[in-house]
Amino acid sequence: MNTTPGLKPLPPLDEDEQIEAPQMNFEYLLEDTVFFCDYPLLDLEQRITEQFSNLIDLEDDTDFFQVALNGFKYSLEVINTEFDEYTLERREILRNKYFQFINFMVNTIEEKLTISIPDYETGLISRQETEYLIEKLYRFFVLKARKNFKKVIAKQLEKQLKPYEEDATKYLEKAQELIQDYFAIITTIDCETFLRILNEQEIWDLYENGVIAGNFLRRYSARLYRHPDFVVEILNQVMIDLYFKNDTKEYLAEEAKIQWSTTLKNKRPRH
Repeated sequence: MNTTPGLKPLPPLDEDEQIEAPQMNFEYLLEDTVFFCDYPLLDLEQRITEQFSNLIDLEDDTDFFQVALNGFKYSLEVINTEFDEYTLERREILRNKYFQFINFMVNTIEEKLTISIPDYETGLISRQETEYLIEKLYRFFVLKARKNFKKVIAKQLEKQLKPYEEDATKYLEKAQELIQDYFAIITTIDCETFLRILNEQEIWDLYENGVIAGNFLRRYSARLYRHPDFVVEILNQVMIDLYFKNDTKEYLAEEAKIQWSTTLKNKRPRH
């Protein structure tokens, strides 16, 4: 008998010896037949992670969380329609993947935004409520991040720049100086002020009612030192607001003159 050097030949099987069939790993076997979506689940998680990591220059502002939810819903419909001997296993695998994805979203929000959902940790919240909270936080803090930071920083600068409104050159110089305070994290305001500037009462109510917790400004940052183009965009917005404000002042002043002139004419005695 020829054998490979260094390896012992396997002992022969007895005629009546039975070979036990290996246990099938259904999750491994069926993982590609339970989630039907344009994106694999791992790809969706990777894309969401990239969005959280680059809030200002999102290469893709697709709502990948909603894409995933639609994928789970559609997948369940497919599995229930194509009923076969593995349907129960496929349902269970899909269910496990859903909760793994939800855990991923909750953990990512807490890690990147320092926002927790206390009732999720204790199991006192429904699946629908959890999806709603994740969607609300993800859309507001991630997909709208650039818009949020632009408005908040511009409004904060404008409040500090009021003494310089009569001199546009000095106004811009001071704005360029003050904006450096926002290059890293925002330390000049608190969470409530941030949300009120954006008229985001709903998220503040979630804080007030204890539905969510955590100071998101500890990590939620525009990182302006990485985005000089965004700094220019904010400064441009500040100057546009100044010009609009001055034009409005001039317009109102002119209107007042016209109204005053009309009033005087009406009050002149008639002969």
